[in-house]
Amino acid sequence: MSFALRIIALSVLSACSGCASFSGTVVFLNRSAKEIRVDYVDGFDRRPPAGALVPNANAGALMGRMSVPDELILHWSYEFEKSDKRSVLKVAGTPPPHRNAALQLIFTAEEIWTFQWDARK
Repeated sequence: MSFALRIIALSVLSACSGCASFSGTVVFLNRSAKEIRVDYVDGFDRRPPAGALVPNANAGALMGRMSVPDELILHWSYEFEKSDKRSVLKVAGTPPPHRNAALQLIFTAEEIWTFQWDARK
């Protein structure tokens, strides 16, 4: 392989190193004692379906392969309150453990949104 061709190949590999993707499976988990409603989530290539989650429930969607977002903005509320809430999750820098990982969006018992990658294959 010529030197110029090696440089081009290395450049392409370097450019794609930040192009992480995941399975596109998005799971919402409510670990709190309150019923919540997720109105929508910004940041994905496509918006996952959202809705109400009773305490200790989960709901998920198979969205097809997507790129890993830098950040997610969850628009949500407590089920019986009119106040809209907004939570920002920084996903950049936390790559999935493998390409088939699911992204879990977790409303904790402390009523804070967090995320984790489901490492099961």
